[in-house]
Amino acid sequence: MDFIYSPENLMLIAVVLLSGIMLAWPAISRSRMGTSLAPAAAVQYINHKNALVIDVRTSEAFQKGHIAQARHIAASEVEQKADALPKNRPLLVVSDTGRDTARIIATLKAKGHTDIANLDGGLRAWSQAGMPLSGGKR
Repeated sequence: MDFIYSPENLMLIAVVLLSGIMLAWPAISRSRMGTSLAPAAAVQYINHKNALVIDVRTSEAFQKGHIAQARHIAASEVEQKADALPKNRPLLVVSDTGRDTARIIATLKAKGHTDIANLDGGLRAWSQAGMPLSGGKR
């Protein structure tokens, strides 16, 4: 027990614990965000699981181009409109870069949605992968 209470060893134990937390942080962040899917995997998710695509970008960005049959819900409106989304259907959340969807996914989970994925890299990655976009308002 003297080993633990030694001032030098307390500092060492604190450094070890802090290092462990820092190493685990990316995994903790990902678990809150849900599943992240690359564009090709997202296509499979949409086609095989009949996932509903929720585009949370601005209205202007959505009108310039979006994934076919995507439903536009601005990020600021997700909490109010989440109850109108089907809970028995998987959701694919799409943003510009895929990095800003953790709060939106947490909101959807709090509203009872369980099968939620994030488009890794967002619509930018989708476009860079050569995936098709639909234009116009839906």
